[in-house]
Formats: sequence, C-alpha cells, structure tokens
Amino acid sequence: MFLINEPDGFPNKAKKKLEKIGETYLSNDKFNNDCIKIIFIRLGFSIDSLFLDKYPNLTHIISPTTGLNHLDLEEINSREIILISLKGKLDFLKEIYATSEHTLALTLALMRNIPSATNSVKEGKWNRYPFKGSEINGKLVFILGYGRVGKQVSKLFESFGAKIIAYDVDKNVVPSHVLTSLKYGLSNADIISIHLPLNNDNKGFLNMELLSLIKKDAILVNTSRGEILDQDVFFDYLKNKKIAGAAVDVLCNEPDPINNKLKEAIISLKDRLIVTPHIAGFTNESLSKVEEYVTDLLMNNLNDKSN
Repeated sequence: MFLINEPDGFPNKAKKKLEKIGETYLSNDKFNNDCIKIIFIRLGFSIDSLFLDKYPNLTHIISPTTGLNHLDLEEINSREIILISLKGKLDFLKEIYATSEHTLALTLALMRNIPSATNSVKEGKWNRYPFKGSEINGKLVFILGYGRVGKQVSKLFESFGAKIIAYDVDKNVVPSHVLTSLKYGLSNADIISIHLPLNNDNKGFLNMELLSLIKKDAILVNTSRGEILDQDVFFDYLKNKKIAGAAVDVLCNEPDPINNKLKEAIISLKDRLIVTPHIAGFTNESLSKVEEYVTDLLMNNLNDKSN
C-alpha cells in the first residue's frame, strides 16, 4: 500500500504509523507496483507521466517539500491523485531553519575561501596567503524574497553585523526600515541572497537586465530554486567576472542538472563558485520533523475519507 521511495533517514516514528494501517515498502524491497496506493518522495525523482504510469492505482503522493517543480502538477491533477506537501504550511515551517543556516554557511564558505583552503591543506600545503577573505560584518545584504526563509536569513546576517535591505513583490511583508526597490538592492548590495518561490511569474526572474545591475565585487547566494535565474546568462557573468562570486544549492533541471557544458563551467570558475547538490533542507532534524508532519497530514486525510 505504502512506498517510501527515498527511504534513507526516513523517521522510524513515521514508518511505524504507516505500518499500523497497511503494508509499507522501501524502494529496494520486492513489491507489486499495482498494490502501491501512496508514495512518499523527496527530490530525487521527477514525477511525470512515465513515473506515474508505473503505479496505476496511486491515490496519494506525499512530498515533504515546499517547492513542487519536481512534480508534474497538471498530470497529477488529471489523474485525481491527492498531493500532500509543505507548500503553504507556514505555521509549521516557522520552526524549520535548515535552509537559512545553509544560506549562511554558503556565504561564509565563499567569502572565507573555505573549500579551496581546505583542499590546499589536503594537498600538504600550509600557506594562508592565497586565501585572504572578507567579513560579513559591515556588508550590505540584499534579501530578495522576504518570506519565511528570507526573514530567517535576514536575522542571521544581522547578527553578524550586516546591514539588511529587502525586496518582495508583496511590499507589505517587508518592514519599512529595510524595504528597498529591486533596482537599488541589486545595484548596491555586497551580498545578494535569493529566497523567491518558483512559480510562473518568477521563472527566469533574474534575467540579463537584472543581473547586469549587480556590482562586480558583489556575491550572489541562491538556496531557492535554480530556475529563478537565467542560468546561462548567470554563468556567463561569472565567467567574465561581472559578478565576483556565487554560492548556490540549486540548479536548473533538477534532479539531473549536470551536463558537460555546466560541468566545465563549474570547474573553470574554481573558488569563485560553490555548488552543493540541493542539501540546504537536508538535515537530520529537519527531515524528521517534516516527514513526521506530512505523515500526520496523510493520516488526517485518510481518516477524513473513512468518516
């Protein structure tokens, strides 16, 4: 009945709840696809018609994620499959800090040259001079998107002594003392941190026109979604040093974003670019919380249907 498609680290507490009401399989178990009615997935699969065709009796998809660009929502809706996710669950998500912490970690790693310095020591060297970094303290940080994560990140940067400015399409969510225009933020910030949700309006939001506003000595950090940026233009700007550096946890076309051209670009940019494989929300604490939460949402849905 239940299939946990990416079982690594799936909380035992949630698994036991599922086992009480039906057969529960992990992806490496032997099972008949026809018997699977409910699937738990993360970000490792693109859920499209080819995937869904494998499970003809599917009734629910459970995705413990806020972003849904790995799901073909039109196809899911056409098959009348119920989707349960974290999208819109703002009260619960207020207590999840993993992505915010990773945003800060990426910023520090980039500004303090941590990956390249570590690799130098692993090569048997002990020379600090190539790795002189910069401090967050005193920098102007532009928060692009002032939702849950944007708010959390602004507090973290502020605790380091940075000055915060922010922009959101909904200006009412941004405190007046940090609110700025999109143009001013991009043109003046030392650090640009992207926290926009991916939707039809935001796809390719940071295009050539907007990227051209960024200072040459500024850095950009993206832990939202890769498609927020015009990726080809973005990498071209990095290559030509129109942007000093970038640290990203997301790329376009996940879960298989790396092609030869992109691989070459990433390698060529060396320590001016840090890329992590969408791990911002991937912590023991956060996974346990969110997967137990969506399991409870599923239980409530099944109970409502049985009453």
